[in-house]
This record gives sequence, structure tokens and C-alpha cells, in this order.
Amino acid sequence: EVEEYFVNYLLNDSLGIIANAHTVFADQSSAKARCPKCIALARLFSVAVDFPKTGVPAEIPRNLYAKEYPDFMEKLDKSTYESKNVIGKLFREVRDMAPDSPSLRTFMKEDASWSYDPDMEVEGFEDYALRKEAMTWFNEKATGSDGLEHENLDAKASAWYYVTYHPSYWGAYNEGLKRDHYLSFPWCVYDRLINIKKEKINTRRSARSLEDIFTRELSLS
Repeated sequence: EVEEYFVNYLLNDSLGIIANAHTVFADQSSAKARCPKCIALARLFSVAVDFPKTGVPAEIPRNLYAKEYPDFMEKLDKSTYESKNVIGKLFREVRDMAPDSPSLRTFMKEDASWSYDPDMEVEGFEDYALRKEAMTWFNEKATGSDGLEHENLDAKASAWYYVTYHPSYWGAYNEGLKRDHYLSFPWCVYDRLINIKKEKINTRRSARSLEDIFTRELSLS
């Protein structure tokens, strides 16, 4: 019975077909998603979503199948046309700007040496850069807040940035493994990192302003 249900689901799973057709007809019609075909497809989509529960498949009439696709959908094996709408224009702008060869490459240790930003270091960050602290954090239940003060939260965010970007930590969590060095971890707390950077910039500006004032006072005396 389970095998029959699984096969039946595979044969009647039409969500992708309906979604693609909806995109096509919305692009082709001046009424966009409010055109009759899109509305009919939206109703069919609701039926298709409920299929695993109801067992009632969405039957797509022949006139609601897409025959050609806008270029931004990148259906290279299908008949396509140049979309005149905003999304089509944006797609071609970006496509024409994209380099022939990918600009992204693996983050290497030499990249860490020049890309690490010392401004992201906050006093006390070392206390949170320990592996034990990281393991404790990952094993904690997600309660939304661990009661840390503002300064300690900044130090914790600074530590996450440090162990991700600093050259001394490059590859530390990939020891013995052939995989890339990933950089997204500290940006889970991007708001803290942005505030840290802003505060460092403001501190330097204030220091320069004081230096300028003292310099002017000395020159006048």
C-alpha cells in the first residue's frame, strides 16, 4: 500500500508544472497573475498541494500547459521568447554583465590574510573564541536569548567573525577533510557586526577631530 501511494504521488505530482505555467501566462498577459489562465492555475495549485492528503490529483487541461517560456526561466531545452517585462529586462542586464568564467573561488588562507578586518575585534571576544564555548553554544536549546549584556553580545559576535575570517583559524574546522572554508557563520548576527564596524569608524573620526582641534590650538598659540 505504501509503495502504491508513493508511485501514485510521483505520477500525479504536478506542482512544478503548474507553477511554471503560472509564471509563463503571467508574463504573457497584460493582466499578469489576474488573467483567467493564472487564476485557473492557482485553483489547480491548491488541489495539487492537498493531493498527499486527499488523494485527488490536479488535472491540468491542455490549454493550461505552457508551450513556450520566457528567457528568464532559462528553459534551454524548450521553445523560448524574450520577455518584455521588468524581470526579463533585469535578467538580460545581469546576464550580459556576468563574466564568462565564474568569479567565485575557494576562500584560501592568503585570502584570509588580506580580507580579515581588525575593526571587528571587540574587547572580550577572546573569551568566546574557544572551541568549548562554541560547542556549548551549539548544544544549548534555542531560547531566543541567553541573558548576555550588550557588550558581551558584541564580543560574542566579534568572536564568531574572528574564528571564521582570521588567518590563524583558516581551515581549523576542516582538519583532515577536503572541503571548502565557509564564511557565512558570523553573518547570522549581521546587525551586531554592522554596529561594531560603525562604532569603530565613529571612534576614529572622533579621534581625528580631536587631533585636528589640538593641532589648530597649538598652531595658534
